[in-house]
Amino acid sequence: MELENDIKYEKKKQLFLDQKKTLDSFLKTGAISRLQYDKSYGDLVKKMGMENVAEELGNGKQLIGSAVYGSKHCDRSLEYSFRQCENMDIDFIYTLKERCFKWYVEKIYGWNKDVQMEYTRKEMAERLEHMNIIQTDGKDIGLFTFFYDENGDACIGMFAILPEYQGKGLGTKILNETLDRNKGVRVYLKTYKENPARFLYQKVGFVKYGETETHWLMEKNRIE
Repeated sequence: MELENDIKYEKKKQLFLDQKKTLDSFLKTGAISRLQYDKSYGDLVKKMGMENVAEELGNGKQLIGSAVYGSKHCDRSLEYSFRQCENMDIDFIYTLKERCFKWYVEKIYGWNKDVQMEYTRKEMAERLEHMNIIQTDGKDIGLFTFFYDENGDACIGMFAILPEYQGKGLGTKILNETLDRNKGVRVYLKTYKENPARFLYQKVGFVKYGETETHWLMEKNRIE
């Protein structure tokens, strides 16, 4: 039982560190202000019960499992390419969702691997032709889903980048290039209310036009 609790704690800590890395990347690229960062980080620490880890991080170190490394970032601007998503990518997409969204999903619905895999299969069956694997240097690092609905509006579906590749301007670059290709077209998306990615969407011009119990509904280029 003690070993099982230790494993659960390490997984929870890894999720916390991934979320912190996302916040760090948004602060570094200017997507959020220091005030927004401090509030979001404080909420994250409290809700996940990671006060002890936050205290260690406050000493200028970041922890991944038992490894310790400095908080130095790479400033190299990443180049990317898309490749068409295939059914065989389901394990990668599941891992991507787990690392990027598990904290939000677990908090709201609870996380069940079988349920999430089934949901991913359903999503791929419906949207596979619109799902693009993001690559850099030939390595799969994320997913960008984009399609036009029956009204001619453009929708951004699942958009996620592995935490270790965040903070390098890649998400901003993909969004800006997509928006440049769709000037005059309404582009919309939804994002978890507590997902710091909402600040990135605001930075490139998206505004909130509604909300659900769990998500912000955002758009750009509303056509009146």
